[in-house]
Amino acid sequence: MEIKLPGVKEVGINQDRLKILLGVGLVLVIFAEFFSPMLFQGKTLFTRDFRVITYPFKSFLAQAYHQGVIPFWTPSAYGGMPFMAALHPGVFYPPSLFFFMDDMTTALNLFYLFHFLLLALSVYFLMRSWGLSNTAALCASVTSMLSGFFLGSTLLSNFFLGAVWFPLVCLLFQKFLFTRKNGYLVLAVLALACQTLAACPELCILTVLLIGAHSVFILPKDPALPGWQVRSVALGVVAVLAITLSALQLIPTYELIELAARSGGVGYEIHTAWSLAPHKLTSFVSPKNLEGMLDTMEDFGLSGGFLHNLYLGIFAPVFVLLAFYFRKDRNIRFWLLVFFVGIFLALGKYNPVYKYIYLLIPPLDMFRFPEKYYYLSALAGIFLVAYGLDTLVRKTEERTINLWVILSTVIFVSGLVVLFSILDKNLDPFLSLFILSIFGFIYVMFYFKKLKSAWFRSLFLVMLVMDLGFMGFRYMPLIDKNFYEQEPMLLQILREDPEPYRIYTGKIHGEPNKLYLPSAFSRVSGLRMSKEMIFPYFGMIYGVEHVDGMSGLALEMGDHWFRHALLHRSPEKRRFRILKRSNVKYWIDQDSKMYYVADGYPLILPDRLKVFDDALPRAYLVPKMRMGEPRKLLNTYYEESFDPLAEVLLNEPVDFEESVEFSGEVEAISYRPNHVTVKTHQTGNGFLVLMDTYFPGWTVTVDGEERPILQANHFYRAIQLGPGSHVLEFDYYPEGFNTGLAVSFATVLVLAGLLLWRPGQARS
Repeated sequence: MEIKLPGVKEVGINQDRLKILLGVGLVLVIFAEFFSPMLFQGKTLFTRDFRVITYPFKSFLAQAYHQGVIPFWTPSAYGGMPFMAALHPGVFYPPSLFFFMDDMTTALNLFYLFHFLLLALSVYFLMRSWGLSNTAALCASVTSMLSGFFLGSTLLSNFFLGAVWFPLVCLLFQKFLFTRKNGYLVLAVLALACQTLAACPELCILTVLLIGAHSVFILPKDPALPGWQVRSVALGVVAVLAITLSALQLIPTYELIELAARSGGVGYEIHTAWSLAPHKLTSFVSPKNLEGMLDTMEDFGLSGGFLHNLYLGIFAPVFVLLAFYFRKDRNIRFWLLVFFVGIFLALGKYNPVYKYIYLLIPPLDMFRFPEKYYYLSALAGIFLVAYGLDTLVRKTEERTINLWVILSTVIFVSGLVVLFSILDKNLDPFLSLFILSIFGFIYVMFYFKKLKSAWFRSLFLVMLVMDLGFMGFRYMPLIDKNFYEQEPMLLQILREDPEPYRIYTGKIHGEPNKLYLPSAFSRVSGLRMSKEMIFPYFGMIYGVEHVDGMSGLALEMGDHWFRHALLHRSPEKRRFRILKRSNVKYWIDQDSKMYYVADGYPLILPDRLKVFDDALPRAYLVPKMRMGEPRKLLNTYYEESFDPLAEVLLNEPVDFEESVEFSGEVEAISYRPNHVTVKTHQTGNGFLVLMDTYFPGWTVTVDGEERPILQANHFYRAIQLGPGSHVLEFDYYPEGFNTGLAVSFATVLVLAGLLLWRPGQARS
């Protein structure tokens, strides 16, 4: 099938533009109707990553934007941790501009809806550029926008944000190959940089490899097109420029890798923990009915895997099967191969060959969860629906296809739907079977020329929209926006304390394993309780600092995980000391029984909040020091006999002379973004201990003079001080940020040069 790009040919341009306008208009109508609850009815996403990571992190980002600062650091978890350099928050991700809006929940809705619209329109124009009909392009567009795969992926946060960029990058790069216009090359770089900054690097790698394979092997052998060597070099240039353009984010992120829990890679068992279990392939054929799961405590995919639904619409399996019959078309053959490569890799530990792939490709140990490779299969399935429809219509009109090939495929898929629904009670077969039967009927009408091709195409599109539209929000659960906007009841008590202290939510007497949800009779009630108990990272939303965090972020620091494990492995009595010596004054008790009132709303009583009156303050002065090895010092620090207010444990030598008499106090401590100010007064030599995370990138001046920051009690910061009154100014600036900024700026100049350069061989 010949590939043509919009605007390259002059013939019929007005008619083609009219079709495009109608197609885009229809996409917008379907988009507005389907997403109307988020657009007009005050609903928003929740559950899984969205409630524990996405909303809190984006909320903190929005707060920083409104203060006019770059949020390099967040104090809201683990005693403070890097924010911008962690990649995940998307501080420099261009669509994050939505968070300059005043209404956070509306901004987040629009942020996600922008990505759905970007995906749908990019797929539409990509299909048109590949020479497919307007209806086929619409079918692919709607499938991408409303498929269970992409809707369900919203709950996986950055995976979804990265996944939507492939069609646009591919479209812009291939338009550059056809037109030789540098503007398209620059736009392709910008689109790939956006995917990079969306913070799912695995998808960027897959995008470049897939576009490279398609551009080299599938684009037509047109004399006007450059050869495969030039195409490969051009794609390499796009990839390099996208990386260097993103350097202001990537270099600070790279600087964190050696400190991260994954610095040495992850083992095979962890890497493949969420592999695509073969039984989950049933949801490719028949959609899971997840609508009622929020009213129970049934798993929503969290312990069952990375993806909770593979559904691309009932026509995806039909046209994947028909692709074997249509395989002479090299476009169909290519995407059929991509589909099975994605499944092959996604199987992970269930694939006996995958372990050798893991061993042969060392960078794989930096990433987790082979289920992500289903991204390739999802793209291929979407494109096969479009190619399959056009090929089916053409072969039927040419009378080069047997009626029974189509009917037997429909019957076979219907049988799979019935079989899988018997095996899995969560599958919903009725709409799928109904649509398959209608499809079989109208195809027979079309085959015997009782129905024109235009009507057949239109009815096919209607059936596809019915299938995906009716099932859609079962994959993307919504809740009233006040779920986030209404503050937890305990927050009122916490805000009454003028001193900075941290909180801990969890168990102490029982097994303090990390719980994703408190015990409850429904998932919704458990989610509400987790907010009321201010689970990590809900504190980011409400300005509360938590001593703990949720494991799972790619660059969560190794020391943070170590402290988390230390608390959970310690005896009960020691847990109290660990918390109190971590500046935890408030414990939100999870040991006590949970109570719920009508409709699953949690009942939170004031006695749920326990107060440790002897918790260490945020900053204090000590007159003595002791040396030792970093982690061995922790045994001393948490011993009952050790007095942290009397001496500080350091892991590096300092020139220090003890004073015979010592007294002092911290007069004031104040925080603003990326900055801490501490005012002290003392007699004699000593140390200020600031119970914020010790971390590279922090600097301090004492009365305007820069001083070294010492690692205190393994986790915290200490500054050596002499007698008198002092003002200490702590500032955080990520390592590598200046270098990244310079590289990104240089890339901007290169891209500007490309836009201004007009080579003689450029075509109109």
